[in-house]
Amino acid sequence: MERKLSRHVVLQFMANAGMKVGDSVPAGIIVAYGQNKGMDLEAIEAELALSANKGWIILLGNDVHLSQRGFQRSHHANDNSTATMR
Repeated sequence: MERKLSRHVVLQFMANAGMKVGDSVPAGIIVAYGQNKGMDLEAIEAELALSANKGWIILLGNDVHLSQRGFQRSHHANDNSTATMR
């Protein structure tokens, strides 16, 4: 159950925060967001690692930067418009 809850929590946070390509946030803020969603630290770390491995984010020091790929993915996942038919 926790895996479904945590699915793409990093991108979810960045989309909800209105972040753009290159914007960054301290990793601790994403950790707090995940914990508020009921995730444990290990699950949040796994989500950060997955997001970095997929190229959605770039981890530099203590900061998490949103990449172009992550921006596209997060906005695609949150796009509720009917402009694009599938």
